[in-house]
This record gives sequence, structure tokens and C-alpha cells, in this order.
Amino acid sequence: MLECGERRIDDPDDWVHKEISYALGRKPGAIVPILINGTPPLRRTDLPEALKGLADIQNLNVNLHEWDKDVQQLFDNLNGRFGFEVKRTKYRFPKPDPLIAKTIPMAWKDLESEAARALPQWRIEFSDDPDKLHYKRVELVRDFQFKSFEQAMEFMMSVSKHATEADHHPRWMNLWRTVTVWLSTWDAGHRITVLDTQFARFLDRKYKEYGV
Repeated sequence: MLECGERRIDDPDDWVHKEISYALGRKPGAIVPILINGTPPLRRTDLPEALKGLADIQNLNVNLHEWDKDVQQLFDNLNGRFGFEVKRTKYRFPKPDPLIAKTIPMAWKDLESEAARALPQWRIEFSDDPDKLHYKRVELVRDFQFKSFEQAMEFMMSVSKHATEADHHPRWMNLWRTVTVWLSTWDAGHRITVLDTQFARFLDRKYKEYGV
């Protein structure tokens, strides 16, 4: 057990100490020291004997006020050294509808008011757009619980017909008796528009038919 004021990194039995020591002895090129928000570089005199080689490795800097740029540089460095590849989705989206693309995303205060008044079971979530680095989707989300898996499938099939007629399709997932729905307008940059609040109200009405 460490005494007050002692550093874990000085303890040869500490798992971080062991991992760094192991890597330095076998693959020092696989270590990438990252200094966060102005942290000073490591010095050999500050490190235990087994870890002094850590101070000889070129470090990278990530600063909070330049987060996107620095994280991108970090990724480029790792990609160049280790051959990492960007995960890219293979979704085939239709061409954006120019009329829908002009649909104005709802203002935040209007969205919160609408959600509280007419869509109390829905929540607002931010999620990463897999096709756009550093871009967040804004979506209405709700979980629908059913009595059986068959009911959940029936619900999705009935909703799919409406989605085709309305030409507005949800992002959704089924897990046993639960159907989770994410709503945003792709043509408007994955932002919530009146098309989504209208679709959410339709889903709420459809769900009531199941008496759950």
C-alpha cells in the first residue's frame, strides 16, 4: 500500500508501471506520450529507473482550446505509424431533397417547449455522425416497450408503411421487445425539424393501439 505523498508510478508492483516497463523493454515505438493542456514534458530525473526511457520518446500535445485540430493531428500520427483506418459506413442515402433541405431546424427553445408539451416521453440526444468527424447529430429519441418480440416487429412494419408514405424514415433499433427510435431530418443536416415532431406524434398514437 502506498504511503501518503508516494507516486504510483514509482511502485514496481503498480499495473501502470508494469505496462510501461513491459512496452519499453519490447516495443518502445508503440508508446505515444500525450501531454494534455500544457502539461510539461517528462524528464528522466522525474522517473524511476525502469521508466526513464519514457522521457526520450517524442510526445504529442492535445490542448482543450484546440481540441479538434490536436485530436486530428494525433489521429494522423497514429495512422501514419500504425496504419489505423477511419471507420467509414457504407450506408446508401438517397439524394437530398432540395425542398426538405430548406426546412429550418427548430430553435432550441421551441424544441424544448414542444418536447415538454406534446412529447413528454421523448428525449433529445446528441450523437456522433459516422460520416463527419467532429459533427454531432441532434435527434429525438424514445424507447417503445412491447409485450412480445412479435408485437415489436408488427409495430415496426406498420410504421414503415407510414414512413414510406411520408418519405421520412427513422433511425431505429430493435432489441427483443424494445424498439428504440431516433428522429432527425437527414436533408437538414441531421437536425430536428417539424417533420420529426410530427412523426414522433404519429408514433405515440400508433403505440397507444398496443395498450402497453
